[in-house]
Amino acid sequence: MNDIERVLEQGGFHIKHWIVSGNMELGSGVNIIQCDQEKVKKIRSEPNLDYEECKTNFPSRLTRRMVLSQICSIYDPLGLVLPVTLKAKIMMREMICKDEVRDGKGNKESIGWDDPLPQETVEQWKTFFCDLFNVELLKFQRCMKPNDAVGKPIIFSDGSTVAYGTCAYVRWELKGDGYAVRLIAAKNRLAPIRQITIPRIELCRAVLAVRLRKTIVKEIYWNFYSVFHVDSAIVQSQIRKETCGFKTFVATRLSEIQNKSSSNEWWWIKTKHNPADMTTRPCSVFSLGTESMWQRGPEFMY
Repeated sequence: MNDIERVLEQGGFHIKHWIVSGNMELGSGVNIIQCDQEKVKKIRSEPNLDYEECKTNFPSRLTRRMVLSQICSIYDPLGLVLPVTLKAKIMMREMICKDEVRDGKGNKESIGWDDPLPQETVEQWKTFFCDLFNVELLKFQRCMKPNDAVGKPIIFSDGSTVAYGTCAYVRWELKGDGYAVRLIAAKNRLAPIRQITIPRIELCRAVLAVRLRKTIVKEIYWNFYSVFHVDSAIVQSQIRKETCGFKTFVATRLSEIQNKSSSNEWWWIKTKHNPADMTTRPCSVFSLGTESMWQRGPEFMY
């Protein structure tokens, strides 16, 4: 904490006080507020709240604004728990699209951002937010690169009518023998409300994959001797063709894919071996454990 305060002071940012959750060793001279509750935006938030207390203290009146505020507070820049938070995106869209409810007289009325949500919707969000406490049980490898290892990124992508996404792994060839696999990052997007064809969704996920690849190659200082993409046979067929023969939607995306990757870097595997399938459907926290395919990658990488 002292180090953080020193760095922030160099930019003119001064910490007023700290609120600490859990048990941890505190540095000297740190201003800690010793309180069990902190009021934030008219909602009482307890730093040491547990699963049972969340169910008990969950507000009975919930609005769209309150839900959006809580979703935006989930900090996961690498997408390590993306299969879990996908459910929130889907529920949020359904809540926005379902813009009308019936009042006591049976008439339809629009729901505003500060109007109370129906009780059925409140119960669904209560279940989701309470289940988020299980994320604390997850552990991810912090060390990305083993000593004296040579690696190559393998980027998987998948899509469905609900969402499409991509996840990137690095497969390290160890100096002695064997391989080690690390999850680098994952990204996904909800499929458009206006239904588009599966081949177009697959093209969108391939674009997301090459954008993630560009970010990884740019931000990570390791030199990879090759990069592999894993996607559908439809995408592999399309990226080997000239863009001039397609309409604008397909042509612009094919052009980006071809500029950021080579056609011989794309491969195909079965869905059951593709971890990116988990970026397209909501998953339980317990399916993301240390020995899961989400963290270890598919077995053929070992």
